[in-house]
Amino acid sequence: YNGVPVLYIDKDAFKDNNYITSIVIPDSVISIRTSAFEGCKSLTSVSIPNSVLYINNSAFENCESLKNVNIPKNVTSIAISLFNGCKSLESITIPEGITNIDNYAFGSCYSLTSIKIPNSVEKIGSNVFSGCGNLKKLIISDLKSWCNISFADNRSNPLLFIENLYLNDELVTDLVIPDGLESIEKYAFHGCTSITSVIIPNSVTSIKERAFLGCKNIICVSIPNSVESIGQEAFRECYALTNITIPGSVKSIDISAFYACTFLKSVIIEDGVTTIDLKAFYRCSALEYLIIPNTMTTIAENAFLYCQSLKKIYFAGDASNKVLNKLINFDVYLYSETEPQSEGKYWHYVNGIATTW
Repeated sequence: YNGVPVLYIDKDAFKDNNYITSIVIPDSVISIRTSAFEGCKSLTSVSIPNSVLYINNSAFENCESLKNVNIPKNVTSIAISLFNGCKSLESITIPEGITNIDNYAFGSCYSLTSIKIPNSVEKIGSNVFSGCGNLKKLIISDLKSWCNISFADNRSNPLLFIENLYLNDELVTDLVIPDGLESIEKYAFHGCTSITSVIIPNSVTSIKERAFLGCKNIICVSIPNSVESIGQEAFRECYALTNITIPGSVKSIDISAFYACTFLKSVIIEDGVTTIDLKAFYRCSALEYLIIPNTMTTIAENAFLYCQSLKKIYFAGDASNKVLNKLINFDVYLYSETEPQSEGKYWHYVNGIATTW
């Protein structure tokens, strides 16, 4: 400008300018500041050079006619509400190197139909894709990177709005967590409805809170004995889940871990587990087959509330265990390897299946 290189586009520089239809930003610019082009409703295209390092909050918010944009390769963060309200935005390229996608970055981008998240992303803020009613496809290229993303809250994972996860353009139905991963992070697959089965490798030690919350089409999950913790609401509202075995390496089944898994019929809790926390199996209305180990010391009073089909519980211990006081509303069968001579309710294994004497 007047022979002097432009280094930045200042805050509110072109805000609410409805005459601009296209922008070419010179390669001297390193920063586009807050709300620089916010509300430019006639803007249809913008060319941003790779010299740009920073694009601040709301820089292109409510640019209602903007159809496509490439984020420069040297930008590392997509700022708050950067493209919020860009309802004509049809495509966006998020480059490898982006580590953070902040709150409402693409909120109400109605015309977006798919989005690819690069492996470099480490954090995703709240409501990043809320209101993107036509967004049906989330594409990733590495499951391990995805499982390590830190999601800000229960509105952060784009799967909550998109539902379908694609790995290298292939719809993920049978999810195989990659070997070597130690933890499945909070909200990792929250709301993903394309998944029907989950296999977890022996490297995983922690399934964190709400990792599979609302994955309503998961039928089966394989949890290895390397897993030491299952977080709060980890499998809540996995409606289609039919059976689950909790390995003894898990000491506590956390609050609402299997809340409202309404098709869950069989639960086997192996020796080593000590605690079933509040509402762990609340509203599992189809549950009818339950084995509890003798290592169990604590069962919350409402752990099995509204489990209408649960008539009998197979307890792998004897009558001296005080945890039985929490099961007085059920028919509890005590384990006996040989046919008992005394009166009472007893069970044993026949071909690996709990069977009453």
